[in-house]
Amino acid sequence: MIILIFLGLIFVGYSVGRISHIIAHGRHIQSIHHWVYGLVIILLGLLFLNSLWRITAVGVGAGFVISDLNDMLKLRFYGVEKFEKQKFWGIK
Repeated sequence: MIILIFLGLIFVGYSVGRISHIIAHGRHIQSIHHWVYGLVIILLGLLFLNSLWRITAVGVGAGFVISDLNDMLKLRFYGVEKFEKQKFWGIK
């Protein structure tokens, strides 16, 4: 049951990350990329010992990181999101 909750939290974090990506791109906002926020949330979640907060923070943070994985791999920390036309589920 815990695994299903964790996967659901990852999906929630991923969804929020994708929505923030769309909003940031549409408004050309200069901001910190959301994978950085995800990493901070994961690290903060690791401070909670054996609690529901740990599972929640790590799951949502992992979803944020996954949703912006391309920028993380290219070490983009700050700036406007670059727009590339994508098809279903981000596949070009």
